[in-house]
Amino acid sequence: MNILVGDKYKITSDKLNITVNESYEKLNDEKEPTGEIDFKPIGHFGNLVQACNFLLDRDIKIGDAENLSELVKEIHAAKKRICESISNK
Repeated sequence: MNILVGDKYKITSDKLNITVNESYEKLNDEKEPTGEIDFKPIGHFGNLVQACNFLLDRDIKIGDAENLSELVKEIHAAKKRICESISNK
């Protein structure tokens, strides 16, 4: 499995785990940005549902919602992004 979730996350898998990876910009030897994007693992899960719940929870925690209405909008947007990424495979 190798599924992009938006342009910030990627879900990969092996025989034992589902891994959520986050994008980052690589740095050269002088610690300057190279413009090259790669992914690093940020969580390992036993199944896809747990991985998707992690992504949803992460988006909510780092979101900018200042009231319940904004929070609901953020939740719907995150769910839509995750579901579209999974269903496109």
